[in-house]
Amino acid sequence: MATCSICSHPQRSAIERSIVDGVPYRSIAKNFAVTISATSRVPTANDRANIYCSLAYSALACLRIVMSGSASFQSVRKS
Repeated sequence: MATCSICSHPQRSAIERSIVDGVPYRSIAKNFAVTISATSRVPTANDRANIYCSLAYSALACLRIVMSGSASFQSVRKS
C-alpha cells in the first residue's frame, strides 16, 4: 500500500500546522516540496480530533440508548 507523501514527510507536523493555520496549499507545496493535491488531501491533527470526538459521541449515544432500553426491559419484567 502506498504511503502519502506528506504522512511520510520528515516535516509532517510543520505541514499540518501550516494547513491548520490557513496557509494556502500552493505555498505549502512550494515550501515543503510536495504536491498541492497531496497537501489538500492530508487529514490534519485537528480533523482527526473531530473524527475521534464524533465517534466518542456516537458511542456514548448508543450506550445511553442501550442503557435506557435495559431499564425499560427491567421495569416491564418486574411487572
